[in-house]
Amino acid sequence: MAAVDSAALLAGLSRSSNASPHAGYSPFMTADRRPNQARPHEHLLLTRHLRGEPGVAASFAHVVFDRPEKRNALTPAMVRAFVGTIDELAGDDDVRAVCITGEGNLFCAGFDLPLCQADPKALPALLGSLSEAVAAMRRCVKPVVIGAHGAALAGGCALLAGADLVVADRGCKLGYPVANLGISPAVSAPSLLTRLGPGSGAARRRLLDPGLTTAEEAAPHNLIDVLVELPEDVAPRAQLESMRLAKHPPAAVAAVKRHVASIDGSSDDERRRVGLGASLSLTDDAEYHSRLGAFLAGRP
Repeated sequence: MAAVDSAALLAGLSRSSNASPHAGYSPFMTADRRPNQARPHEHLLLTRHLRGEPGVAASFAHVVFDRPEKRNALTPAMVRAFVGTIDELAGDDDVRAVCITGEGNLFCAGFDLPLCQADPKALPALLGSLSEAVAAMRRCVKPVVIGAHGAALAGGCALLAGADLVVADRGCKLGYPVANLGISPAVSAPSLLTRLGPGSGAARRRLLDPGLTTAEEAAPHNLIDVLVELPEDVAPRAQLESMRLAKHPPAAVAAVKRHVASIDGSSDDERRRVGLGASLSLTDDAEYHSRLGAFLAGRP
């Protein structure tokens, strides 16, 4: 884990006069006019930044959760498209690393809870696709960097465990508050235990305690690798880290990721199936439906 001075970090990275003011801003982000941009889903933006373009030292792909009006809340179709995008990039020889960030004021607020209330099939679908999303990042042979600014909550926090490197601002809020609603975060247990270490106790505390922590507090427990001072520093630093990792020989990187996955349990589908099953077992629970209804009724 490294702390970064934001002034030094952004030296030489100038913002254009019409730059978007949102907290996830990156100097490489532009409107959808770029020829290397695509939308795998209406709420996902994919840009391939290829070596030789201005400011691009090594080729990488940038995936952006683009639903800022809903705090990048996840839907089943959105997560399925994310999984397909990660798998596609894993096989793209023009891409050497993958960077993932969120548009708007925070990285991701988790599942779309009003959708879960309206459609009883939504929560099981989200849990299954979330499990697959983390697995897709882990099996991707390219380095995966997540830049989390503002907050990464519930499913958004779970995604962090799939990355090889996580950048966050010091005050970024992290945790699984949906445990208060009767939604079990057990689906995240296998990847979180891999990321934090099964003997540290940190993973157990995060899963059992619905309270939030900050990235600065989580960094010593290995959930966060690089700390920056401000939310607006996150996306630029995540892209710089992606380019740094993209410079390494791709065959060697792929071999390391496969070997590490075979050792740390990332490739163990049975562990993932058990964790997912524990979460799915509560999706029809009366307490969950009651708590979710009360929570949504009390929202402004």
